[in-house]
Amino acid sequence: MSIELLEADLRERFVEFLKSFKDKSGEYYYKKVLSQMAITGQKHLVINFEDLLENDPKLAEQLIEKPIRVIEAASTAIRDVMSTINIAYARKVRKFIARFKKLPELTPIRKIRSEHVGKLIMIEGILTRVSSIRQQIVKAAYRCEKCSEITYVEATDVNERITPPERCTHCGGKIFKLIPEESEFIDWQRLTIQERPEELPPAQLPRSIEAIAREDLVDVAKPGDRIVVVGILRSVREQHGMGMTFRPEIDVNYIELSEKGLEEIEITPEDEEKIKKLSKDPMIHEKIIQSIDRTTGDWYLEAGALVLADGGIACVDEIDKMRNEDRVAMHEVMEQQTVSIAKAGIVATLNARTSILASANPTLGRFVEQKPVIENVNLPITILSRFDLIFPIKDKPDEEIDTKMSEHILKLHQVRGYVTSPPIEPELLKKYIAYVRKNIKPKISDEALEKIKRYYVEMRKTGKEGGSIPITPRQLEALVRMTEARAKMALREVATEADADAAIKLMNYVLEKTAYDTETERIDIDVLLTGKSKSQRDKMNVIMDYIKNKVKEIGGPIKKDFAAEEIEKEYDIPKNTVIEIIDRLLKEGILFEAKPGYIMPT
Repeated sequence: MSIELLEADLRERFVEFLKSFKDKSGEYYYKKVLSQMAITGQKHLVINFEDLLENDPKLAEQLIEKPIRVIEAASTAIRDVMSTINIAYARKVRKFIARFKKLPELTPIRKIRSEHVGKLIMIEGILTRVSSIRQQIVKAAYRCEKCSEITYVEATDVNERITPPERCTHCGGKIFKLIPEESEFIDWQRLTIQERPEELPPAQLPRSIEAIAREDLVDVAKPGDRIVVVGILRSVREQHGMGMTFRPEIDVNYIELSEKGLEEIEITPEDEEKIKKLSKDPMIHEKIIQSIDRTTGDWYLEAGALVLADGGIACVDEIDKMRNEDRVAMHEVMEQQTVSIAKAGIVATLNARTSILASANPTLGRFVEQKPVIENVNLPITILSRFDLIFPIKDKPDEEIDTKMSEHILKLHQVRGYVTSPPIEPELLKKYIAYVRKNIKPKISDEALEKIKRYYVEMRKTGKEGGSIPITPRQLEALVRMTEARAKMALREVATEADADAAIKLMNYVLEKTAYDTETERIDIDVLLTGKSKSQRDKMNVIMDYIKNKVKEIGGPIKKDFAAEEIEKEYDIPKNTVIEIIDRLLKEGILFEAKPGYIMPT
């Protein structure tokens, strides 16, 4: 058991530490920082725990075990040292604050237990919610209703409520009124911090903990940020009839924004050597693909997932089942890489710079070959058209594929893990991707640029001949992104013609599967962007012109079946096709049903 240091001893040891600590350059580091604080007007001093541990291990131990009294002593010591540097500033500031960073141990949120109560801990997580900034009273002015004498009551602890004095020292009166304009307040904000996805055990939902930030720590971070928090774990009594139970809450001492996702992975020189060696493998692209399939783990979806995926990948299953309000948010993310919030008096724009990998089920349970993608999937065109790549996956009986699939699934159940080891180990793959993100920013070579340009121009030219639009600038941008991405996978600083070829091959495959007009036997991007090919638009125009002219001729609505039969005779468009187009025009509001079975333009 360690022997507790007395208050005076704590203060003296902190004064000695602040005055004597030297950095690697030999400068008195904290004295220098205190001098700068007087110039900038700061009231808090951030102390590196590693410096304290190196200088005074006993004091560092006491800080972890008895943080309330030690931080108070450190804050008083800051005033003492400041008085020797700039006495005017020391007198001006009501209270200095000692803040501590880089504790030796990171406590996972789900590992917080009763043994941590009252201790200084450090956690890391994702900030999922912040309250509006409120004001907390720290020094209350009470006026006696009998003699008008003002009595000041100061909080001994920021977590305790201030109560009026029992009686007036001037006249003995017992009735007081709080005078806000004479009182002192500090800023206050409640935070909700969720554990990191990589800490999540299998089949578990993420856990969160609430924290209270005060003074200069409010609004340091916004929802979606990864943060490291140092603070005192307190127990707060819960307001329900379940007896004396308490929930944990962190009284924040310091907040630091941490690097997001893969960029925070430490890459050693040995790792870098392995990464560069791996990049020279001619099969690197295939190996990365095969290895990713074995690692991205368990999935969960909750409100704010796109914001939490900022800087990474958001995987959305059954995107076609999303609520309309969530689809609106998805549209904004894919268009602007942000999410706008306007509810409960809070208006904010949050970053959601994420790639989206989504899956959807066919509307009728099976993919109908004769129908375009837009009719097979219950998704708005505005969202569907913003995906760079769309792959219709069809379940067709094939003995070879079915044999491989069944063997794979059965082996998974047999060995309860990987059927075969991935070509690249998960940890090395993470470091490889982190290295790529941080260091590789490829430029497109002249040859690759020419290849993409020629492909784009030729595709547009074929469209002009057939009267359709096979490709747009949106697909051109996607080609550039895919060309650069393929070069990144091999750690190449320059994207080559081979990278452009691969991107073009992929784009061709997608367009043939999703934007092919079976009637004209040409690629028509409008099949994907609007759900209507040129041939369909031509038919619609014929049908609309006929209906408009007939309605004008007879002076009222026309019978739908009669119109379909006449159009079939006159324009050789099958009656079933005419009925389908009329129903679609009715659904889109271009036509309306004046009475059952009779239609006319809106």
